[in-house]
Parts: sequence; C-alpha cells; structure tokens
Amino acid sequence: MMNENDYLLFEDYLEETMSEAAKLTFESRLKTDATFLESFNLYKEATNHFKNKFAREEETLAFKNNLETTATDHFKKATPKLVKFQPWKYATAACLLLFSGLFFYFNSISGIPSYEDLNTISEINIVERSSNSELLKKAENAFNKQSFTEAKNYLDQILVKDTTNSELLFYKAIAQLELSEYMEAENSLTRLSKGTSVYANEAVWYLALSKLKQKEYDSCKKILNTIPESADTYSKAQKLVKALE
Repeated sequence: MMNENDYLLFEDYLEETMSEAAKLTFESRLKTDATFLESFNLYKEATNHFKNKFAREEETLAFKNNLETTATDHFKKATPKLVKFQPWKYATAACLLLFSGLFFYFNSISGIPSYEDLNTISEINIVERSSNSELLKKAENAFNKQSFTEAKNYLDQILVKDTTNSELLFYKAIAQLELSEYMEAENSLTRLSKGTSVYANEAVWYLALSKLKQKEYDSCKKILNTIPESADTYSKAQKLVKALE
C-alpha cells in the first residue's frame, strides 16, 4: 500500500530532483520491492493519464479564449489570463491517496508520523562489489529478510577492511536503527553527515528519524532544520517539522 512518503519519492524521481544517493536507493528498491514497483507504475500511469487529459482541456480552453478575445476586442475587454499550473499532479495524488486509503503520512492518532511511516529503506541492493562479494551478498540478503543483527554483523566484517565505504556504513546505521541501537546508529550517521559522500544529506534525515523513533521531538526538529534547501530531503523534512509543531 502506497503512503505519502512513497508519493513524494515518485514525484521527485519523475521530476529528476533526487540526489545521486537517493536515486540509487530508489532504483534499488524498484528492483527488490514488488509492491513498491507496482505502486510506482500505477502512479506513473495515472500521472501520464491526467497530464494528457488536462493538456487537451487546456488546448480547448485556450482556443475558446482566443475566439472570445477576437470577438470582443472592439469592446476593449481584458482577456482572461490563464495561470499555468499542473493540475494532473493534484488529480493523480487525490486519486491514488483515495485508492490507498491514506491521507499523507500523518496517519497516527496523535497526528505525528512514526519512524516506520517515513523509513523508505526496506530492502537494499549494494552497489559496491569487491573481493568481499560473498559477504556483501550475505549482508544484503540478511537485511532484505529484516535479519538486522545478522546484516549488521556481516557489514561490520566488511567495514573492518573497508573503513571508508559510505554506502555500507549507511546501511549499517539503518540496521542499527531498526535494532534500536540509537547511539551506535547516530555515531555512524553523524560521521556520514560530516563527510562529502552522496549519503551526507540522507544521513542527516535519518539522524532526525532516529530522534523521531525515540520520541525526542525537539531534537528531531533541530536536526531537520539543518537540512539545506538544496537537499532532496528538504521538502519532507519541512513537512515533518510542521507535523511536530
């Protein structure tokens, strides 16, 4: 079932506004999560349908307006100004959110979303391949089966020899969050957030989600407000800030 966070991801991907790290994670999830892929295809088809529908209606309206303008020019009447927007996005969103039975991701009684609502990494597809291919595959399989202790142990073994691998450190931090090993996870995420890898902004987002999971809402907001506007996580970070106010 698609939630609001999935909808935001679909929109960002189709609009090509994702960071390289987010794009890799998104495409990995498309390959490994059949339900997510089905929802994405549904969203894409619905977007195209409504986009074409509204495009045809705009052309018809423009033609009618041109006729009216020509016919009334001698009265010096102002021509109605058409404001360009993208109504198909709203139609698509409304259609799919109604279909899924969800109204954004603020679906808890308190109105505050949970970590589970916002964590979009349910499965991984490790990009890096090396002499540790067998261990990497084991780590990947364990993570995707939600055997997070096992996944973390495999990742630890690889990181002993590959200490600067940002991708593996990021996935290890997610596994630690799933295990509620908050201090260890936040140490890893803080290290990534201070680096220059493609995972830097994602790490800040998950630092905030760590605080959210612990119900440390003030700390969560402070971290969210450090996310720059240029980050692909900025929009959802600001939505979460508003939900926590």
